[in-house]
Amino acid sequence: MQGIPLSKKGRERLQSELDALISQKRPAVAKSVEEFRNMGDLSENAPYHAAREELAMIDARVGLLEDMLARGFLVDRARLPRDRVAFGTRVEAENLTTSSSEVYHLVGEGEADPEKGWILTLAPLAQAFIGKKVGETVTVKLP
Repeated sequence: MQGIPLSKKGRERLQSELDALISQKRPAVAKSVEEFRNMGDLSENAPYHAAREELAMIDARVGLLEDMLARGFLVDRARLPRDRVAFGTRVEAENLTTSSSEVYHLVGEGEADPEKGWILTLAPLAQAFIGKKVGETVTVKLP
């Protein structure tokens, strides 16, 4: 299993989401499941089946968050190289074919937001940038 790089802010977001799921959302949905179960015939009880499905999705997300937090490690930006692209770096990349440019910020779990250009350091695009110096040409094949 590979460790998951996290910033302090990203770790806090993941923990906050996990806490909310466990202490608020899961108990509310579990209560709904019980209420719908008490209505009688479960074979024709669509709300019961929907609530059970939602509970299963919550449990899956809880498991994923617990795994990410267990495997996560805080990245100390002060210990990373300043002359190369690394975790937390802001990268401005120019597409040499179209002459357009994009700005990316390489982040950890809990912080990704592709619409803002915040991409996971584990993403293929970010992996292509990591370790490169300013001015280097990077070739990336994307789907």
